[in-house]
Amino acid sequence: MLYRSGNRSYLYVVPQEFNNTTETKYYISKHKIPPTVGLDVNELSDDEVLKFAGSLLEQMEIVSYKYKQLRELTSLLIRINKNFNVKPISF
Repeated sequence: MLYRSGNRSYLYVVPQEFNNTTETKYYISKHKIPPTVGLDVNELSDDEVLKFAGSLLEQMEIVSYKYKQLRELTSLLIRINKNFNVKPISF
């Protein structure tokens, strides 16, 4: 849901899937896409915009899952070290 306040626009929540082209273009515009990619969202068709945003959401899910797993593993290793009174190795 896109809403405006003064000169600014906001997206309440990132949806599971995009259906509105205006909200989708707003969402994509908030991401800094490197110029070397050569992508101008304003030149894409409505269907292409929706598919591109869907791909962005998929990639964020993958990356988020990866870092969530890494954080959980780190937390587990810290608890193991504390429980067994393991000292870090210095080189």
